[in-house]
Amino acid sequence: MRLRMGSALLLGLGLVLLAEADAPGQALQLQPGGRFGFAWPNFTGRPGAMTPQQFVQSFDAAMHHPNTYRMWIKSGTDIRRLNPDGYYFKHLNMTTIEAGTPGDHPDFDYVIRNRPEWVIRDRNGNPAYLFGRGVMVDFANDEYLDWVLGSWLPNQYLDSTDRDPSAVTWHVHDNGHFYARSINCAAGDAVCARYTTDEGVQTAWIHMLDRFKAAWPNKRIVISSGPLTYRTVADQMAVFRRIYAHADGYYSEYLTNDHAYWGSRPNDEKRAALLVTMQLASWLAANDKVFFPNLGLGDGIEPTQTEVDYGWAFFGLMREGDRQFFSRVIKDPQAMWQPRKYPEMDLVLGQPLEAATEISPSVFRRSFERAIAYVNISDRPVSIALPPGPTYKNSRGQTVGSPLILGSFKGLTLYESAASTSAPLPERRRPRRRDAHGRRRDGTLPGKAIEPIDGA
Repeated sequence: MRLRMGSALLLGLGLVLLAEADAPGQALQLQPGGRFGFAWPNFTGRPGAMTPQQFVQSFDAAMHHPNTYRMWIKSGTDIRRLNPDGYYFKHLNMTTIEAGTPGDHPDFDYVIRNRPEWVIRDRNGNPAYLFGRGVMVDFANDEYLDWVLGSWLPNQYLDSTDRDPSAVTWHVHDNGHFYARSINCAAGDAVCARYTTDEGVQTAWIHMLDRFKAAWPNKRIVISSGPLTYRTVADQMAVFRRIYAHADGYYSEYLTNDHAYWGSRPNDEKRAALLVTMQLASWLAANDKVFFPNLGLGDGIEPTQTEVDYGWAFFGLMREGDRQFFSRVIKDPQAMWQPRKYPEMDLVLGQPLEAATEISPSVFRRSFERAIAYVNISDRPVSIALPPGPTYKNSRGQTVGSPLILGSFKGLTLYESAASTSAPLPERRRPRRRDAHGRRRDGTLPGKAIEPIDGA
């Protein structure tokens, strides 16, 4: 596979350090490192554990189940009320039904007992399942949507914080798979057949999202999805633009190839998925939509510092505006998902001085006023000559000398030694636009030698 990337793909990327809130209220002051999120936070009350009140001071985005939000309401610690300007998402899935869920799927028992015709079935009359779990329903059916949006949503899904139609609240819709399902439909079953085509699935999504927006115009909905390795970058972006034009943003269990289900695929396929992510982030920012990827969520394993370095640098290539949230899995000694602050949150990047620039095939740099992000998604390690002058350190405060040796599918953000929360930021300057170096190749070059690169 040959992939091409020029500077136009990421033109206009810039870090804006002034927040604008979607809901009424005082806009949040961004932290030196930007905006951060955390999925599935647990407030255990153990010694040293972050409290909800502390959480909303550090994390502007979160996601959890409806029943957890109800628990927080009862304890007086609903993070949506503690920080009304936050992007605190509630999990939702209207495309499938499941028994025994934490309040995020339409009522399984009601559908099975009263409206079984809404269930998609195979040629033998058995319910069709999505990814082996949820029972698929005809979510393009207007009678189904009438019930979901007019009865189940206000009476069972929404709670005392978000039930007010005028309240702006945020929701994550799961299972953002926009392509044909593998179902062995009975002959003549037009409903089932619809979901065996890309067009049928995509138009169903658009219809459902439009109906949701019409019924609940102040409810914001982002879709949980991710890149694929077996479809071209152009094809995926066409579908993402088509669907996300009807939604408010993107949530994902993946950021880089680390902890992703496609992490073991060949390098050219991993590069395709990463380029989709870069282009999608740029398109979302240009359209004022949320970008909320998560590092480590795909397999639930806490990432290593090397993986965080890579993910943080990769995120740095894409950052723009105030609706992009970096998120990583953190666990406590009991393996509970427990948020805590980490160094990248308090280190000053400053304004961007350029868009993401390809300084060598599949090797990227983005310079900020106080830092430089380098990412290598080529097939081999590279040696990068750092700009002369400042002393550079990593997020742990360790000095990094020149040249920087960066492994394949690795990244690192280097901070000038003065980067800290107390250092004043220089006056904001307009980012300089630079072209990539020639036409992008697939990164597969002969030999295993470390290539020297001028990183200045």
